[in-house]
Amino acid sequence: MSYKLESFAHILNELGCKNILWSNEISELTEENAIILHKSLEKLIEQKEFQKLNNPDFYKFLKEIILSIKIKSSYGIKDGIFWIKESAYRTLVYLYSNNKDKSTIEFIIKQLEVEKHSWIIYSILSGISWCWIHDDINIDVIIKLCYHRSHLVRDYAIQALGNIFIPWVESALINIAENTDDEDVLAYVCISLRKAGTQKSFDSMKAIGEKMLPSCPECIPYMLAEVGSIHDLPFLIKILEKNRNKMNALDGVIKFWGISEVGTIIQRVKQFISRKRIIEIVYYGNDDTNFIQAMRFLSQYSQQEHLIWTLYQNIVSKKMDMLFEQEKKWIQENKDLFIKK
Repeated sequence: MSYKLESFAHILNELGCKNILWSNEISELTEENAIILHKSLEKLIEQKEFQKLNNPDFYKFLKEIILSIKIKSSYGIKDGIFWIKESAYRTLVYLYSNNKDKSTIEFIIKQLEVEKHSWIIYSILSGISWCWIHDDINIDVIIKLCYHRSHLVRDYAIQALGNIFIPWVESALINIAENTDDEDVLAYVCISLRKAGTQKSFDSMKAIGEKMLPSCPECIPYMLAEVGSIHDLPFLIKILEKNRNKMNALDGVIKFWGISEVGTIIQRVKQFISRKRIIEIVYYGNDDTNFIQAMRFLSQYSQQEHLIWTLYQNIVSKKMDMLFEQEKKWIQENKDLFIKK
């Protein structure tokens, strides 16, 4: 049975939807009224004004929208009725992220078994992929969706698993990785393992990466550089020496090793300055290039290693044309780090 909007008149007033015809059943919202409700819920999310509506009636209102409106797989995403349901899910997920009410997340995950439209399923998963999930909730449907034909559904189902910290979830993620050569799938597995993985999964991902050499995707060394340990360094060195993509491997080597790997880093810098690079890649957060990152590392040992001083002199005298502008600026501004004292 679909509730009439008049049952939630006080909620509609709080949302600023006073012009909606309250006699309408939720399942029979007009396009115009659906758009009004959608915009009101989106405004609520944007402005984070949940406290005034964080009550049982508002939860009931959102759940009635979800249960009353049936979205077929053939529906176009331009329909207002489509977006009001999507907004109801987004609002409910946001409420859960703030109060961690178990019954709310159980309801949301159960709806993944009911919904037919891939965009609605994706919308739910993209929301809960950022939320902690109780470890005693049945997540079989999320595991199943990790193999969905839609990459949006599949990718965010995999990412949602990273918020569930129980051993068999780690095994499920490893199984997904071991049975695909899709780099996007591997990337999302790595995102989840960065949160939920142990050395067991890191070793499995290294084995996958080694099989893919010299085309190991960047997501694997990136994960290890972020959450790995010295145990993972032989693999990172191998990526740095043999893989086509080396950026994140360099990050890991610098992070975990000190002076013993100065020679490896020097060789990488020599590769940077051996030819003019076309694409300037910088790290998120500090905007450093790999070259700057490597030179900053080497500067720590410039007074101990003659090879570092020689490398710096070669860059300044012969190789400045091979550098990007911010790299030239860094070399000039940090010359004192390489002056022998």
